[in-house]
Amino acid sequence: MIIKPGRVVDFLIANQNVRDPFSLDWSKRNANNLDGEDEVKVTVYDYFVKHHHIELSYSGDLPCINVGKPKRPTYFPLELCSLVSLQRYTKALSTLQRSSLVEKLRQKPNERMKILSDALKSINYGSEPTLHSCGISINTNFTQVEDNVDGEGAGASDDGADSAGADAGVAKD
Repeated sequence: MIIKPGRVVDFLIANQNVRDPFSLDWSKRNANNLDGEDEVKVTVYDYFVKHHHIELSYSGDLPCINVGKPKRPTYFPLELCSLVSLQRYTKALSTLQRSSLVEKLRQKPNERMKILSDALKSINYGSEPTLHSCGISINTNFTQVEDNVDGEGAGASDDGADSAGADAGVAKD
């Protein structure tokens, strides 16, 4: 799954279907003051406000992101974290996230063809000098093929309906 760049809080709100960051259901973690003296428990929120003088709006009620290692965790307030362009998320998705992803990726053939046509027009490969100098040209029209999904050709199905061509996004003569 490729994630859009932006604030982590926005990503979590969108993918957990909640209205605001206070609706996220995670428990707050504590960070340790690791300066060699007696261990004193301090919240990540308090640490960033007092030691780094960073004004945090709502991180006192939100979870943190652990960017450290299991034996030495390093926590950052969610409010300060951003997603990098094309950053991948490799952990398993929840059932709600999977169903949302499938719904967003589901496109009708005509929509898919329009998106591809628009992309080819906007990229304008015909004016690319490197491709032109190599004798490469890209046809902006779709190649028409005969459908043969069910083995009988011409898109015929058992009930006589023409199903494969329209549903599969294949242009027919």
